[in-house]
Amino acid sequence: MMTQLHLNELVHYHDQQITSRSLNSRLAIEQPTTLYAFAQAETISNETSEQTKLITILDGCLVITQKSQPITAQTGDLITIPAGTLHGFSAQTDCRFLQIEL
Repeated sequence: MMTQLHLNELVHYHDQQITSRSLNSRLAIEQPTTLYAFAQAETISNETSEQTKLITILDGCLVITQKSQPITAQTGDLITIPAGTLHGFSAQTDCRFLQIEL
């Protein structure tokens, strides 16, 4: 069965907060798939994951730091974070993005 979602309508910005929503159930898939909305200046500290992450920026500007190297990602960009790579997130503007773990 095909599913259609309007991603920008599923999470909203809130001052000084990060909002997230898991989409696994809605999409009927096993891969962790999460939609985020970061208010400007919100961050997630460095972390690692056992799975490769695909990050696509839906709107705004997000700095993703991998191995101490910052990458500025903007609307429409797709970033790959290899499994086991230390990385962190920092919203330069209000930013929505989709994260899929493979």
